[in-house]
Amino acid sequence: MQKIVDLSLYAMRVRLAVVHARFTGIQGRSLDKNIALKEIERRFRGVKTSICNKVLFIGNGGSNAVCTHMREDYLKCGGIRTSCLNDGSLITCLSNDFSFQRVFEKFIEGEAISGDILVAISSSGKSENVLRGVEAARARGCGVVTLSGFK
Repeated sequence: MQKIVDLSLYAMRVRLAVVHARFTGIQGRSLDKNIALKEIERRFRGVKTSICNKVLFIGNGGSNAVCTHMREDYLKCGGIRTSCLNDGSLITCLSNDFSFQRVFEKFIEGEAISGDILVAISSSGKSENVLRGVEAARARGCGVVTLSGFK
């Protein structure tokens, strides 16, 4: 049985999610939304004007699909170098050799350099492999933007 989706309700939920979005710093302290967005913009502009930096995207399942779409948009519309772990062969290779919990960590270790930005997407904000990827990015001197849903 196919579920009928109310697009107006969906659009309202997306709008409310953006309006009620919380922005926090590394220590989890709340940040002013406008200040946080300006800082994110400043960092992305820095990557765009850099000779060698890029934006990397990681996420599982549907979040990985969002990563792929964002990667294409940032590259095509923003002219920003991007990378995304969405190659099935590479994912299974890294998972087989190191474990699925370390798949993004190993991707970051191989791809990221200081000054890159990692965009990590996790619906729950609790995916171990995404959290390990974030820590690996921080260890390499990357900026990190996380997007998570629910509460």
